[in-house]
Amino acid sequence: MLTFLSSVGVIPDALIRQSVMALGEPGKLPDVRSMTEQIDSKTGSTLAIYLYDLAYRPASHYFTHATSSALLRHVTAEYRYSVRPARSWVRRSPVRLADACVGLLAAAVANSRAVPAELFLRYGERHAERVLPPLLAIVGRGIARKLGVSELVATLKEAKATRDYLSRVVHDVEPEEREARLRSMYDTLIARLNFDDLPPGAMEPIVDYFVAKVLGEWEAERTSRLSRQTVTAEPDEA
Repeated sequence: MLTFLSSVGVIPDALIRQSVMALGEPGKLPDVRSMTEQIDSKTGSTLAIYLYDLAYRPASHYFTHATSSALLRHVTAEYRYSVRPARSWVRRSPVRLADACVGLLAAAVANSRAVPAELFLRYGERHAERVLPPLLAIVGRGIARKLGVSELVATLKEAKATRDYLSRVVHDVEPEEREARLRSMYDTLIARLNFDDLPPGAMEPIVDYFVAKVLGEWEAERTSRLSRQTVTAEPDEA
């Protein structure tokens, strides 16, 4: 804060530094993530770090720092300037987050008093599960704005049709056919979103991940269902 005095020639920089050093060596306070780690170490959970990654970091990114994402909140879908920034959170999320923090802090206090803290932790975890991260809120609004009501309804219908297809498809259907059906749904959605400003191939790794994830879950569910049917059929055969 005093450096400008040196810049304008009022006081030499060496004199400023000498005076400041007389106050003592500067100390560094722990950052927020270090604080969350200390809280979790006391409660035996990971809720504090989870809330930090879920809400604190993205909220700080959008509200505190002048990042490109924060500045884009002032740009409309038609690429016009807006005095009022777009909301980056849904209304209930901060309330849920506050309740989760209350449960977390209550658990830390209970732990320090050597009394049971599990009830407070469960209370905090239940509310934390209902916090919608800022990024998802912004992406959700952007998708709804790009699609419109009619296209959003069409996308939901196609997703339901794909889910019904996977639920009734038999094992002898070629894996390539299942994958092609699933990829078709994602490709249609991306085409409707009209991401013209994305470089080619930017969405491919994301689509590959979700296709593999959905097909993997489908295979695991099918195997589990067949296993239950086998166990049920055995007593009848006996």
